[in-house]
Amino acid sequence: MGFLGGFRVLDLASVGPAARASRILADYGMEVIKVAPVSGKGRKQAEPVYHAYGAGRGTRRIRLDLESADGKQTVCRLARAADVLIESFRPGVAARIGVGYEQIRVHNPRIVYCSTSGYGQDGPCAQWAG
Repeated sequence: MGFLGGFRVLDLASVGPAARASRILADYGMEVIKVAPVSGKGRKQAEPVYHAYGAGRGTRRIRLDLESADGKQTVCRLARAADVLIESFRPGVAARIGVGYEQIRVHNPRIVYCSTSGYGQDGPCAQWAG
């Protein structure tokens, strides 16, 4: 079970350190629910790069369209029961699509919200995709 057993992570991250962090948290016993994207027409996308960071070991997966009202509502419902949310969008994107810290904390004020980006939260390169 691991020493972090009993805690739940909602993982919206797709690449880099955030995706690896959720895999490590799973290794230590946290339940990780990985939210993977769907294409604009509801078709599955090819497995993204994060899949190589352990092939999703220790995680449960759900595919959601975060641009749809149903997708956002599902994330908010899942966040109510989560201890941690990890995301790796460019700065401002999570809030724009309705899953930023301010929107999520309405559903779970005790959540630990981890927001990562490739090049920081501000500065000349902040909007670059990592």
